[in-house]
Amino acid sequence: MSRLVEIQEKLSEKVKGNFLLHLLINDIKFLIALLTLTPIAIGGVLLIPKIWEIAPDHFIPKIKVSGLDFIQSWALARTARQHESQGDFDAALYSWEAAISNHPTKTKYLRAAIASFLELEQPTPKQISSNLNYSTWLLRLNQTNFTDLDLVIETLDRSRLDQLQYSLLTPLEPKLTESMRAAYSRSLFNLLKYQEFNEQWQKLSEPIRRSPANVLYGAAYTALRSSSQEAEESKLKLEKSLTDSNSSLLAKQLLLLVHFHRKDDTGYETILGKLILSEQAQYSHHLGYWTLLTQLDKTDQALKLASHHSEKPIIVEDLINHVTLLRGLGVPEIAHDLIQNNLESFPAETSLYLTYADLLIELLDWDRLREIAITLRKLNTDDHATSLSYYLEGTADAKQSRNNAAGKAFEKFSTSASENGIVSDLSIAKELGQFGFPDHALTLLKQVETKLQDNASYWNTRAGFAFQQNDFNEMKLASEKAVSLEPTNSRYKSTLVESLLNLREEPAMAVRLTLELISKNPNSFSHHINHVIALTLNRRVEEAAELLRQIPVESAPNAQARATFYYAKFSIEFLENDYEKAMELAPRVPEELLSTREREWFNSSIEISSKQL
Repeated sequence: MSRLVEIQEKLSEKVKGNFLLHLLINDIKFLIALLTLTPIAIGGVLLIPKIWEIAPDHFIPKIKVSGLDFIQSWALARTARQHESQGDFDAALYSWEAAISNHPTKTKYLRAAIASFLELEQPTPKQISSNLNYSTWLLRLNQTNFTDLDLVIETLDRSRLDQLQYSLLTPLEPKLTESMRAAYSRSLFNLLKYQEFNEQWQKLSEPIRRSPANVLYGAAYTALRSSSQEAEESKLKLEKSLTDSNSSLLAKQLLLLVHFHRKDDTGYETILGKLILSEQAQYSHHLGYWTLLTQLDKTDQALKLASHHSEKPIIVEDLINHVTLLRGLGVPEIAHDLIQNNLESFPAETSLYLTYADLLIELLDWDRLREIAITLRKLNTDDHATSLSYYLEGTADAKQSRNNAAGKAFEKFSTSASENGIVSDLSIAKELGQFGFPDHALTLLKQVETKLQDNASYWNTRAGFAFQQNDFNEMKLASEKAVSLEPTNSRYKSTLVESLLNLREEPAMAVRLTLELISKNPNSFSHHINHVIALTLNRRVEEAAELLRQIPVESAPNAQARATFYYAKFSIEFLENDYEKAMELAPRVPEELLSTREREWFNSSIEISSKQL
């Protein structure tokens, strides 16, 4: 013992200047307390902060959890399994949801939650919504591998989330398993894609077709086709299934489609009433009824029902379809309120924001449109949405005469749109032109040349924007392409003539084209004047002068046509070296109505004429 005391005294002497070490050596209670608290502190550092990355390497964004989250998720998963063993799948699903919230990338938990969902006899809308989130999340984590896809498709099929099922399976159609193809065919039928349904149905094996659910789908397809005896027998088969507890729900859903196809709103209303009574009606069932009423011109009844429906949509497609229906019924304000009240339920759905933006354009709500455009960009879901957000922002700015801001937004849009597959027609480019940005419209059109190069209207539209930019070489190139694709189109030929006259090139072609145009439309003032100008370019001045004398200026349809008339007359006098008459005519030619090239030649000719006098 004395030896220990001696060692303690020596150590104490050595660390005399270090208070903490001196205290550790001389105060045994402090040492014990420190040794006790240190593991607790280390545990706290490891358990409480969210420092553990749990997302797969490919996954963005990165997800971090704490050690405590690991422990809680394990305990909750254990509770969920206990509920499953007792057959209480509602409680099990609740526990799985809590476990997943603590460890959101644990695919084992996600699969277990989906499996519990499939055991529920009649899931609530909230359970269906949660299961949809878990299913899409699982596919994101595992990059849509086939094992998980089979499980997800089973749950989507059970919940009648047909649009999502269709979107997932269509790209994989050649590789579908038998069970996936059966589910795919059912989603096609539910989406009213009957021809595609039949194509997939023919690929199914006979044992698969004979499954109870598929037998009813086969009967429903037969009931749709006509009012023949076979169709009526198939419909009767579905009606008999209403009394079978195992097939009652599916029979009701299929009868809705049969009544919809037959335009039988009374039959549809009866079945919908049964679904409502048994609390099995889905949002899409109501949508189908309102749509049918609209098709039957019972718009007042459809509007009343569609405007006062209080149920919350579970999937974004239902919300978008409801909004579209309300807009078609002429109540965009109610459609706006519907989106506004449900926007938080779908915070990252690009399609909903684009639908909302389109509605705001209809309502002329430019401030809100700008907000939505910026929000869409912040979501950063994909490059396609980002490009469109600049277009929407530019539209809002242009409508409020904020031209500098609009120009910047449209520039970003026009340089990125084609890369992201946005422009498939000419409508957006034309709108850019109407907003007063032909430069960005032309940029956009040039980027999509490969896609639209066989479209004559594309080339003529491109020529028009080139004219507004005074790019007459581009105008000539584009109009030549348009004429080559549609050689008999007079409008395209007229555009080509304008390019040639402005470039003062290929006068022989200009003469030939103007003659062709006059032969098709002899009363056109512009064709005759253009022919006169083409003759002057060919130095056939006397012939041009004779023709111009036959054209009364009073027949000019507008100020632009009158300016062209006096421009042609000035050209004749100048080329005949009658500089005095040319100078007398010059004030009658409003320069602001001439193109850049015409104005250059006109001013140069005035300068020469004045020097000659």
